[in-house]
Amino acid sequence: MWRRTASIVSPSSTSFFSSSSISLSQPTPSLAAFKPTSSLSSSSRLYSNKTESFLSGTSASYEEQMYDAWKKDPSSVHASWAAYFSAVDAGVPAEAAHSIPYNLGVNENIKVPIGAAVAAAPVAAAPGAAATQATAWEIDASLRLFSLVRAYWRNGHIKADLDPLNRRKEENLQPRFVPLDLNPEYWGFTEAEMDMKIPIAGRPPLLSMTGRTSTTAREVLAELEKSYCGKIGVEFTHVNNTEMVNFLREKVENPLPELDKTERMMIYDRLAWGDLFENFLATKYGGAKRFGLEGCEALIPGIKALIDTAAHHGCEEMLIGMPHRGRLNTLANVIRKPLAAIFCEFKGQNPLEEGSGTGDVKYHLGTSYIRNTNAGEKIRLSLAANPSHLEAVNPVVCGRARARQDARGDHTGKHVCALLMHGDAAFAGQGVVYESLHLNDLPKYTTRGSIHIVVNNQIGFTTDPRDARSTPHPTDVAKNVNAPIVHVNADDVEAVVHVFKMAAEFRQIFQEDFVIDLVGYRRHGHNEIDPCEMTQPLMYKLIGKHQPVLKKYEQFLLDKNVCTEQEMKEITDKIKHKLESGFEEAKSYKTKDKEWLESRWSNYKRLWEKTGGKPRPTNIDGDRIKKIGSVLTNLPEGFTPHKQIKKLLEKKKHMFETGEGFDWGTAEALAFGSLVQEGVKVRLSGQDSERGTFSHRHAVLHDQKNWREVYPSCCHPK
Repeated sequence: MWRRTASIVSPSSTSFFSSSSISLSQPTPSLAAFKPTSSLSSSSRLYSNKTESFLSGTSASYEEQMYDAWKKDPSSVHASWAAYFSAVDAGVPAEAAHSIPYNLGVNENIKVPIGAAVAAAPVAAAPGAAATQATAWEIDASLRLFSLVRAYWRNGHIKADLDPLNRRKEENLQPRFVPLDLNPEYWGFTEAEMDMKIPIAGRPPLLSMTGRTSTTAREVLAELEKSYCGKIGVEFTHVNNTEMVNFLREKVENPLPELDKTERMMIYDRLAWGDLFENFLATKYGGAKRFGLEGCEALIPGIKALIDTAAHHGCEEMLIGMPHRGRLNTLANVIRKPLAAIFCEFKGQNPLEEGSGTGDVKYHLGTSYIRNTNAGEKIRLSLAANPSHLEAVNPVVCGRARARQDARGDHTGKHVCALLMHGDAAFAGQGVVYESLHLNDLPKYTTRGSIHIVVNNQIGFTTDPRDARSTPHPTDVAKNVNAPIVHVNADDVEAVVHVFKMAAEFRQIFQEDFVIDLVGYRRHGHNEIDPCEMTQPLMYKLIGKHQPVLKKYEQFLLDKNVCTEQEMKEITDKIKHKLESGFEEAKSYKTKDKEWLESRWSNYKRLWEKTGGKPRPTNIDGDRIKKIGSVLTNLPEGFTPHKQIKKLLEKKKHMFETGEGFDWGTAEALAFGSLVQEGVKVRLSGQDSERGTFSHRHAVLHDQKNWREVYPSCCHPK
């Protein structure tokens, strides 16, 4: 049998074992083939078979010297050499004689297990001492076991049960590709070995096994399948931060928390609002475009859980951007736009007041709302307006979030968060998504972590994913920015809530991007009017007989004896009554205080508001010009400018002294400097905004001997 084995270091080496160092060895021969000769007289005794990779970098003369030294004094060589020579002299084959000491297998400074299986091998004692020695099979099996675990970390998401429609099975498509390394046989485990005990020495391959000293490959495989191949799929092996990875493993490998009745009924209430709102619109306005959320209704309880969790961890403002899919549902059930205001827009009546600034359609508009969470925290929500260009709002929301952070002095980003929702086809296909993702770690642009939710209905208008992208998931583009990616089946609403809470907690702890792939479907056409069967006949045949997630969750609650049918009916009756009340109110509803605005922006005054409607003078007197000019042309002590900059500053000094020869670059610098003096922030953006395209601006000067920078126009050295 061909077997995957790990390359083992030389006994005298002090380097750590790397569980990812895997090579394909020859078939494992019978141990009888390694029967030793009577003495260790030559290096051939050590190289009894070419599979002994732990000796491959060791010279024959060095081995003989070590052996001679050991014969004279066993304590004169490293314990690993002593154990090896002792075992070989006792007749143990060379291949089976070696074990790696515990302290060579684990880096105590790293909390994530490294070579956990190696840690199972205790340090071999010198001859005569009592110690329990791991067998060669135990060491080999534990190494292979940990390699299997790493394979699930890397590829488990590909096998996860994410598609609510299970299209590959139902449409008789080619079976889903499952990576070979998720099969224990790939790592050399036979059926007999699957139930043999493997030591893990307190370094569990999964966090759910903490406290155990041994396990079996079958037990580990079952835990891996449950943690990484269920309704949640996780991608974190591209993340280069150990603490982040530990956080994600803890959330995934430990069992999901069992929710009590209060929590489950709250999820049911929120899910029912999302479902019944869409049904109400379909009934009352059947021929209108609404870009409904049916098929991904779990988004509503998910977002609400995310907001509550973020608020609990210190978030006070959340700026939201999203396309039109599900926007009306979000406006009604998350941002709490009055139902009557939404319904009157469907009727085409009650135009917005003159001068309010928009005539856009209802599913492009935004609003703001201060939400009180169940725990008593307050958080301001602001949903930005967005045009039909789905992802155009991304940089707008990121810029607003950063501006709010700067205005509040929120330098950690803990109090202001950006939440961006996307469609699956747009996230994978639009360049503005990639560009916006790369704002993540730019010091002057970062939002200190944005949460991205991809509402993945597995179709782009009428295009199938296989014709729209070259990657397994629409979220693969986010791997470029070190963002964890978690996929979740939209038909498992409790898993959805768990993932959304995880995202909020992660963002508040680490201030880094987090991506959720909410995998559902689109029950109707692109805009409820399109005949979907023209382009996706098989898919919509499945959708037609697929039970909505609300019905599934109702049955789940009944099966778990969480509540009665009467209790659920009381909730749905209450929702229907409120929807009907909003519908009646819409008949006479009048727009109030520009409700389409996504926030009041009370701290940002227009020019005429600041001056009482009077024109504001823009000229400055000669004294101010000279003061600003002095700052523009004098450098801090010890600053070494470029030689051409030095000449340029001398030229500018002459301008300010004589009042003659001012160029456009100097005039611009005066404008910037005077604005900064008045407390107005000045920001330029672009690849050559510092120097200026024609080498005319020089708004930032660079020291030629170090990384020091000076901003003359801002009077602010850095």
